[in-house]
This record gives sequence, structure tokens and C-alpha cells, in this order.
Amino acid sequence: MSYFNTINEEITSYAATYQSAKKTIEKIVLEAHQEKTTWDEVVTIFNTRFFVPFSLSVGNQKDVILKDMAPKVEFNFTDGEDVNKVDQQSLLKVLSQGEKRALYILNLLFEVKVRMKHNYQHYL
Repeated sequence: MSYFNTINEEITSYAATYQSAKKTIEKIVLEAHQEKTTWDEVVTIFNTRFFVPFSLSVGNQKDVILKDMAPKVEFNFTDGEDVNKVDQQSLLKVLSQGEKRALYILNLLFEVKVRMKHNYQHYL
């Protein structure tokens, strides 16, 4: 207890800093959740233009924006009324050639979007 009494001022300062920063951090996380990433834009385009038995989503959008992590694309396979998350390798085993081509086009869409953004920013 005597040790805590000697550092009481530091503890109080830390607690006050944490409380004031907590609201700022929550606001940043909320904004990050609402911001669209390039992958999110591509996933939206893919889901609206292709009629395949799976849909895509970006599973770690906050981490992509806040921590500059690579996006984790999630595959949601629809079988009738059931929707299950599956990994890409398992999904590829059950897709037709046309559906596999649609998935390949997803990667092309992402490359085009990234290059468009890169070239656009290059000229600013």
C-alpha cells in the first residue's frame, strides 16, 4: 500500500488520461467501421453483379483501417436457406468453372481499383 501511495499522482494522471482518450478511441473505431475500404468497395461490386451461390464480406474491416492489416475476405456459402462461412479452398472444391471465373474476376476488380486509386493519387 505504501508503494501505491508514493505513485498515487501517476496513477491518477494515468486514469484521467485513459478516461479522456477512451471516448476518442471509441469515436475513431466507429468511424473506421463506417469507412469503406477498397476491398469493401470491390466486394460490394462483386455481390451486386454476380449471381453465385456465395457472397463475400470483409471480416476485419476495423483492423484493415486502423491497423493497416490485410483484409480477410469471408465467403458466405448459401445452400437454400442456410448460410455458412467457408474457407476459400473448400469453396473452390464445390464451385463450377463459371463460378470460379467470377471469383477470379473479383481479384481483377480489386487490382483495377487499387491501380485507379494509386494513379489518381499519383497525379494529385
